[in-house]
Amino acid sequence: MTCMAECFRNTFEHAYAHHIQRLMITGNFALLSGVDPQQISEWYLAVYADTYEWVELPNTLGMVMHADGGLLASKPYAASGNYIQKMSNYCKHCPYNIKTRTEADSCSFNSLYWYFMIRYEGLFRSNPRMGMIYRQLDKLQDKDEIIAYA
Repeated sequence: MTCMAECFRNTFEHAYAHHIQRLMITGNFALLSGVDPQQISEWYLAVYADTYEWVELPNTLGMVMHADGGLLASKPYAASGNYIQKMSNYCKHCPYNIKTRTEADSCSFNSLYWYFMIRYEGLFRSNPRMGMIYRQLDKLQDKDEIIAYA
């Protein structure tokens, strides 16, 4: 995935990644793939030269991982490949398809995103800020394939 490769390259070469790379790419991937919130927090503290625990912990545990139960952010900052394409230029040179969810060349963010929404439906469906997402989920015909694929 071009977005992940570029974020990691930048991180390892410069011990820095801008907020969008941390939140929308590496943090989003950690959230969607089920990385332990404490582990991603410790990783951010270890790899970024500009991190301070008093800032990093609330941002990572609250905003990135939604591990504070919604105290900092009222909904999880989860996104599919479509959002990443709209907010960055990473997808332009990526071999993965941001329009599909379960094909061999699908962007992993797509299946992980919908699987996350299915998995935590009981927790998030009643959240007013997530109504549109769950209306979209209700229309998906490939939920079983998403679950199997993710």
